[in-house]
Amino acid sequence: MSDRLALLRPFLADAMAHAMAIQQCEQRAADSVQQVLAKAMSLSDMPHESQHLKAWFLRSVHNAAIDVIRHERKEQPIDSETEEQSAPVSIEPDCQLETWQTQQWVRTGLQKLSTEQREILVLRDINGCSYADIAVITGLEPGTVMSRIHRARLALKHRLETLQRGKK
Repeated sequence: MSDRLALLRPFLADAMAHAMAIQQCEQRAADSVQQVLAKAMSLSDMPHESQHLKAWFLRSVHNAAIDVIRHERKEQPIDSETEEQSAPVSIEPDCQLETWQTQQWVRTGLQKLSTEQREILVLRDINGCSYADIAVITGLEPGTVMSRIHRARLALKHRLETLQRGKK
């Protein structure tokens, strides 16, 4: 059982980022990842190759996160509140502040995208998944993945430009 956890441990940060992109709530995302980990401990047909395992794990997290959202929609509307994050402390406060502000700016831009656009950008540009892995995770064709990534990047660029104009 601990062998399975050891196999999945390298993908936990990516899984959490992916669930956060879908659910936009740290607690819900952590619950989805935990749920998939619990199921993985009892499965007999889990992939063993690292590349297939990552795609399988992220696909499972994707499904769990979407299931939570669907369930919540039936129960009540999803809360749109976002958690404020504090600036990290470091030796070079000016650099850290600028980095933190940029991260907040990009997070704000990502939050304004649709769930599908946000998810696909997090998978590709933050988690570093290949187009083939994203196709497996999302259940889309590889060509569709490429076009959606392109459209999502354009949408993010537009959102960031709009945010930038609003600051001036």
